[in-house]
Amino acid sequence: MISVIIPTCDRAPVLDRCLRALRDVKGIEGCEVIVVDDGSADSTPQVIARHAESFPVLRPLRQENQGPGRARNAGMAQAGGDVFLFLDDDVFASPGLLDAHVALLDAGADVSQGRLEWHPELAGSPVLRFMDRHGMQFVQEGYAHGRPVSFLHVYTANLCVRADVLRSVRFDDAFAARRYAFEDTALAYRLHRAGARLLFNAAAHALHYHPIDETQLVARERKVGYASQILASSYPEIAVAAGMRAFSLFDLLQAGVLAGLMGLGMDACAGFELRLRLRCREAFLRGALDYTLEQRRKGGSA
Repeated sequence: MISVIIPTCDRAPVLDRCLRALRDVKGIEGCEVIVVDDGSADSTPQVIARHAESFPVLRPLRQENQGPGRARNAGMAQAGGDVFLFLDDDVFASPGLLDAHVALLDAGADVSQGRLEWHPELAGSPVLRFMDRHGMQFVQEGYAHGRPVSFLHVYTANLCVRADVLRSVRFDDAFAARRYAFEDTALAYRLHRAGARLLFNAAAHALHYHPIDETQLVARERKVGYASQILASSYPEIAVAAGMRAFSLFDLLQAGVLAGLMGLGMDACAGFELRLRLRCREAFLRGALDYTLEQRRKGGSA
């Protein structure tokens, strides 16, 4: 049996669409669908309850808000399947998703990384095009079907894993503080080190529906900057492979210069591409500085 695990928080409308798409997936009636409500304050519980009335394989779980990694861990703890399929609440599965994932696992994969594409409704978004140009979301171009995929490019938005390879591996709680970034990378790295076969599955297709504007992207990059320092501290091998490093004096100077330029209104004078690059870089460095200062405060109070 396949256990589908979906963490969610305060995204009732998009979760509704996610579950409607999932109901049309071939073979879903033989699965269990575990939706973990990570402390939502909107109508998410009502959306889950409404689907559960006519979708008997759905199993609702609820926890206090702890982040998607811990929500996935909670789902795995309750799952009874021999295969886990992780989906995000803003990912809409194609009808053949389960068959495609199972086929690659049957061919010898331990981890089947599904293909993700932006939803057509988001076509034309300049922010999404910016993210694609700079590899800020899903890096999947260049991977051939059934071939190995780097642990750097594993995304639990659409990921199928044999349950037995996850017996001693869970999402790392260290990334729960800011609720974003690198939890799946750390999981994939540990699976890779344990000898699991991570393969790309071009046939396991799903659409990603996540509208995002400039302000939201900049806020996201601050969280990524924070998480990059957790990565550099806890998983230096991943940080090296990803071209990241611990926050340095140079980074502090760079953050100050960028903040000064934006304080003078230079970002407003720049074109879209340069403006967003400046804002994202400054936000990333601020996030890295947040973590560094937080650790120093903890050290000073110990």
